[in-house]
Amino acid sequence: MAMYAAQRGMGGDGALRALTCDAAKMYRIDDRVGRLAPGRDGDLLIFSGHPFDAGSRLLRVIVGGREVRHAN
Repeated sequence: MAMYAAQRGMGGDGALRALTCDAAKMYRIDDRVGRLAPGRDGDLLIFSGHPFDAGSRLLRVIVGGREVRHAN
């Protein structure tokens, strides 16, 4: 989704913001998700490269501060 938004002219920072903190605000859950900060849920995706690059692979998924997926 972020790669698609960036390809359609939205800058990388804007695309990332739209998919994280702006989405959390829209759903009124921005008190706990949408950015990394103490006291937040701690959900995070870790990629092999820039997340907007088509060749970038998802390496790890962290939910609630715990790793739930690790690429082999």
